[in-house]
Amino acid sequence: MKGAPGSVGAVGGGEVMFQFFGPKIDASRVREAMEKMTERGRIGNVSLAPGAKLSLRQDVGLMLQSVVINQKGPIRENTEFILSCVAQGSSTMSFRWYKNGYFVNVTKATRNMWTRLLPLDSKDHYTALLGINRANRLDEGIYTCQVGVRVYRVKT
Repeated sequence: MKGAPGSVGAVGGGEVMFQFFGPKIDASRVREAMEKMTERGRIGNVSLAPGAKLSLRQDVGLMLQSVVINQKGPIRENTEFILSCVAQGSSTMSFRWYKNGYFVNVTKATRNMWTRLLPLDSKDHYTALLGINRANRLDEGIYTCQVGVRVYRVKT
């Protein structure tokens, strides 16, 4: 990107993308504030290069809703059990499963384990599943679900 020192925007009308995480109810106020800053040609202490266009993407802030198991009581050997992790937030969030603090890598597992991400539901919740088809003593432990946002970096 080129421009005066302290300016943002590409020559010839480039685009600057801002991503916010927060409740959908705030979307109109955020968009309004961005439009006012664009009109002034400044965002905080940063000047916009002439012709720069701003675009806004707003996602719900990350919120872990629940982590549950599909069975009540103890898991019996040779039975399937499924853990579900429900979270609300960005479409770019990622789920990672851990057992006793160690990453569960189902692609390298020698046992029959699987993960699945369910489509967004009507309450804007994403659900990640971790399934183990035939439980045995090796599956005992504390399972945790980590939810984060994937960040994409673009080099120019």
